[in-house]
Amino acid sequence: MDDLSKSEKEANLGGKNSSMLQKDEKYINLERKAVRKSDLVIISTLTIFSFLSHLDRANLGNARAAGLQEVLQINDYQFSIALTITFVPYIAAEIPVNLLLKKVGANIMIPLLVTLWGLVTTFQGFVRTYKFLLLSRFLLGAVEGGLYPATHFQVLLQEF
Repeated sequence: MDDLSKSEKEANLGGKNSSMLQKDEKYINLERKAVRKSDLVIISTLTIFSFLSHLDRANLGNARAAGLQEVLQINDYQFSIALTITFVPYIAAEIPVNLLLKKVGANIMIPLLVTLWGLVTTFQGFVRTYKFLLLSRFLLGAVEGGLYPATHFQVLLQEF
């Protein structure tokens, strides 16, 4: 009798395990779909940010071709300073923004940086003096320098 009850228990246990495995597989498939969908949204958004960032850094060359030097009455040396000044805060902002990102979180920092980046880029179109060109390029470097590690930090969090 004990042997029969053990086999019945094993049969019942096997049935429960198989239904639990089916539920686990169902949840695993749902999780895979959700992760795939979030990866697609996050990676495509970050790709657009990266493209716009490179486009934004190169737009001063396009403005030069459209006559920026003549409008601001600057020479080639001043123009090269305006190009170079972007990368000083770009490099300097990476570590502090990364530390702040860990405290505040990517869900706050990335939208904040993108908004600031958009504002700086927009106001760069209203520059009428060399000093304001330098200021806008400096601020642009500070915001973009923080955005790059923040987006990569977010991608790494999604992977692990």
